[in-house]
Amino acid sequence: MNSLLDFLADWYILLILISLILVFALIGYFVEQHRHKASPFKIASEKNKVEEINVEDLKSMDSGVSLSDALSKNATLKNNNNQNGGSV
Repeated sequence: MNSLLDFLADWYILLILISLILVFALIGYFVEQHRHKASPFKIASEKNKVEEINVEDLKSMDSGVSLSDALSKNATLKNNNNQNGGSV
């Protein structure tokens, strides 16, 4: 028993440092496990729903249309569809 106490008295700083490293490693393990529990893929709701682009709309687009005109047209279409209860 005295030899164990002598060993602890001689190497207490090293034992404390090793204990701290192990505690931080354990905390990191639990944090990583918690991150992997949450699925990165979530079901789309109305709030974050991905817009579908109609192929016919892409074919009929004029390449000479400016970006601001295209965006305002898209906003107008969205507003009209939202008022009619439809989706884009």
